Amino acid sequence: LTAHLRHTLVWVAAPLRAHEGFRHLRRLVRHLDVPASAHVWSQSWLPDWRPDRDYRESYSARADEGGVLRDLVHEIDYAGVLFGAPTLLGATVETSGPLDIEADQAATLLWSTDRSFTVTSRLDYTTRPTSRGVVVRSPGGTLEWDVVRASVRHTTADGESTEQVFDLDLDRDIVMGTQARAALDLLPTAPADQRIARGAPATLAEGIAAVRLCDAARAGGVTGPAPSTPEEPS
Repeated sequence: LTAHLRHTLVWVAAPLRAHEGFRHLRRLVRHLDVPASAHVWSQSWLPDWRPDRDYRESYSARADEGGVLRDLVHEIDYAGVLFGAPTLLGATVETSGPLDIEADQAATLLWSTDRSFTVTSRLDYTTRPTSRGVVVRSPGGTLEWDVVRASVRHTTADGESTEQVFDLDLDRDIVMGTQARAALDLLPTAPADQRIARGAPATLAEGIAAVRLCDAARAGGVTGPAPSTPEEPS
């Protein structure tokens, strides 16, 4: 795809980039001391995604189309924006579990980045209630983005904590409108800081990079029964 003459004009939808909470978090992450660690997660119950239809008949259930590593690639994408280009260190991909589907039901990944972050990620279809977000821990304090609550909490090294809530992030139409306007106003060749500040989609190259990490996890991960969900790094 990147060999196509017009590949630099292609956007890849990445709605989480359009959340004001995400953009606020990125501004804070850029001031963190490194090395640092992060845990990124998106955990939910697949039957609740589309309650009006049998989840086993959805694309998510099919091994060649769905699975958490494809459905939840948005987490991998925004982690790249926050923490830098990833190098996969290990992965466990779970194809068995409580759901009657052929696709992967859960995955746990570990990678390092070119900006001195170590990142773990838990993605699954097998958890209730829904939980989604990221926690970043560094010598200077902790940052937490709760996507479900649309909040960002900053805790300093001294233990002082402040929280901001971004209510508009809970309105899907507003989020998608923000990204659509950015895509119309900008080109994918615009400077990265400008694109990210506006909530623009991912570029084609960025989208491919996120999918490649997921494919590497699937290809090299250990496939088997579901282990206990790991705790966030301390």
